[in-house]
Amino acid sequence: MLLNTINIGCVHQVKGEIKRAEEIHLGSLELSQRIHDLGSEMEIRRNLGEEYSILGKYKESLEQYEGSLKIAQDINDPRMTAYVKVGLGSLKCQVGENTEGQHLLEQALSEAKAVGDPEVILA
Repeated sequence: MLLNTINIGCVHQVKGEIKRAEEIHLGSLELSQRIHDLGSEMEIRRNLGEEYSILGKYKESLEQYEGSLKIAQDINDPRMTAYVKVGLGSLKCQVGENTEGQHLLEQALSEAKAVGDPEVILA
């Protein structure tokens, strides 16, 4: 059920219905935390990071990306670590922190190559 809600939020995001996607993902985040589903929480926070970035809410975006990255690292998920670093690095560049953003993007590329995941490289 939680995976379906995450996917529904992503559909709204792709359709440009960012506020609706945010509502769905916030509800999913609350549920994932209540049932201690770290994998879902990690993915939801990454999605919220994207949504807040689109909405120009950079502080909130940063908080969500950093939360997602911490979980990815804590559960030792190198694929998601790289994927989140792409979003976080892009956000850093978007707000003018180009050196840090570039560093994160280079790390993501290196980590994606290490796990052999071309999807991360193209994200």
